[in-house]
Amino acid sequence: MAAVRWLDPVLLEVDLAMIEPPELAFDAGQWIAIPLGEKTVRPYSMASPPSERRLIRLCVDVKPGGSGSRYFRDLRVGDEVRFQPPLGTLTLIADSTAPVLMVAEEVGVVPFRSILLAQAEEGFPRPMMLYFTAPTLGHLLYDAEFRALGSRHQQFRYRPILSAPDPGWSGEVGSVLAAVEREAGELRGHDALLCGGGELVRAARELSLARGIERKRIRYEKFW
Repeated sequence: MAAVRWLDPVLLEVDLAMIEPPELAFDAGQWIAIPLGEKTVRPYSMASPPSERRLIRLCVDVKPGGSGSRYFRDLRVGDEVRFQPPLGTLTLIADSTAPVLMVAEEVGVVPFRSILLAQAEEGFPRPMMLYFTAPTLGHLLYDAEFRALGSRHQQFRYRPILSAPDPGWSGEVGSVLAAVEREAGELRGHDALLCGGGELVRAARELSLARGIERKRIRYEKFW
């Protein structure tokens, strides 16, 4: 492990420097599976873009009681981390140029950071909207980074929404799906990427279908 940073009392960012193989090829939005013991393997999405093949970044929820919490809390710089090859289909649809609706909840935004950084490297060739919700400002991962992307790229729109009031927050508070329903309009011809808790993902999927997105153009992952 090359570096570890606490972003919040329960959120840990980890950088893994590749050793063998020296580079890792993957698609933006994919995950790697890390063995946590003899019988337990858990997937963790990569936050870094595919262009960074020698250094892989993860962002992990380490709340007490989580299956990987103790493992990651005990990691130290220099420790060896073994993992299985990248997998996952929460990726942009190949050859599609359609606008993309993205809805993320808490650490569900991690794979979207990989996707958005990769798109930024190409100048955002298609319109993308990220609706991101979290319970507190501290859980609004990569907020400053997404705001910077939005200010530099007209094709990217970022909408952060807290689900509960926070003393340091002057933005919108409420339901992220209510914001999507209010602002997104007709979504026929769009692609959709959804990630977070099962309840939000199910509701976001239903809303996407109701607004005209084809079932085959909706990709999602439930993190809990």
